[in-house]
Amino acid sequence: MIVSIIPSDKISNHIPRLKELLVSLDEYLQPLGTHSDLIVDGITGSAIFWGVFDQNALEEGEEPLVAVLVTYRRDYWRASVLELVGLAGTPGSMRTWIDLLNKVTLAYAKQTGCVSRHVIGRGPWTRYLARYGFKPSELVMLECPIGEEGRE
Repeated sequence: MIVSIIPSDKISNHIPRLKELLVSLDEYLQPLGTHSDLIVDGITGSAIFWGVFDQNALEEGEEPLVAVLVTYRRDYWRASVLELVGLAGTPGSMRTWIDLLNKVTLAYAKQTGCVSRHVIGRGPWTRYLARYGFKPSELVMLECPIGEEGRE
């Protein structure tokens, strides 16, 4: 497997496959956005798209893009973080590339001066990502949908 940033000017070469992979995130992105919004952010350079490519598939003329991770580098007042906001891949393939993807994004975060990586995702990731050093933060995300404030 090869993990590489997909340059913003090359994302258009992968749009059909990116749509196919990222559409699975739509239910988690609502009401904030859709997979199309992530793709636009990748094209404009706001988001960083990490492609996981199977070089064997490439050699055989098959679709080489097996997974994609969407990240944002966020600059705060005194530090920067790498936010991991969307991960999608070919079902059943994750065990073959997740370790490499973790190593590559960790190296990138260190190289670009980030002090941490933040995962924005569902609860089940907490236990899985613990093996890579991720742990619950002292910062807590709370949500209060407009129109539901003050409900008891």
